[in-house]
Amino acid sequence: MRVIGVIPSRWGSTRFPGKSLHPICGKPLVQWVVEAARRASALDDIMVATDDVRIADAVSGFVKVAMTRADHPSGTDRVAEAAQPDDDDIVINIADRSGVDRCAGRAHEGGCRLGYGDRRVSDPFDARSRSAYGGQGGVGA
Repeated sequence: MRVIGVIPSRWGSTRFPGKSLHPICGKPLVQWVVEAARRASALDDIMVATDDVRIADAVSGFVKVAMTRADHPSGTDRVAEAAQPDDDDIVINIADRSGVDRCAGRAHEGGCRLGYGDRRVSDPFDARSRSAYGGQGGVGA
């Protein structure tokens, strides 16, 4: 069993287009999120899920990238498409690193396969229900 952290990242953020690549202290925002996620002890693998080649090109040198469809209504939908988990894997939608270890621990205890923050989800197809995950999250999700 692996715990996979997926960072949803899209160019077309309604409030801040291109937010994922906006530079902060010399690095794009999404790189800060990846680096923070790497500090989470529970993750076996990290990837960025994006629908935009500009983001994929910018992050491919330091993290795995999964290209997704552009029509997802939320970052969680993007995560569900990108993760491609094995039957016993746990997938965590990383909106920020603060709850990753706690979420992974709860997932191990409760047998869920997809989590967002501190919420457990038993069926990954429930990812279509944004309310189950506290609304939108992620980097430009």
